[in-house]
Amino acid sequence: MIPKIAAGFGGLPVVPRFDLWPKLAISALLLAFICYASTYSLEKLYAAKHGYEVAPNQELLAMGVANSVSSFFGCYPCAGSLARSAVQDKVGGRTQLASLISSGLICLFILFLSKFLETLPKVCLRW
Repeated sequence: MIPKIAAGFGGLPVVPRFDLWPKLAISALLLAFICYASTYSLEKLYAAKHGYEVAPNQELLAMGVANSVSSFFGCYPCAGSLARSAVQDKVGGRTQLASLISSGLICLFILFLSKFLETLPKVCLRW
């Protein structure tokens, strides 16, 4: 079984530790490249399917800002998700409102229903 999962979100923003930067620089650059490449390929796939154009520079700027801001909150690096994009495309989500609704539902789950994950074996949470 997994240990107790804290409900809610984890506190105030914290400045990232600068002493770790030399140790993490190469890994961070590789991770940034992989995240950008997967997000851009996903975006090109759906752009071709739905007939719109993509701006690679705009995507790079957006991901850079999002990952820079999220680093103050201890978040995982953000990137496009093939599974979530496929689900939203399948149910007809075409605007950012669909993403806002699904993000809101995830936040509500974290705040109020995370206690139900305590009885799951660890292997279930590694997907």
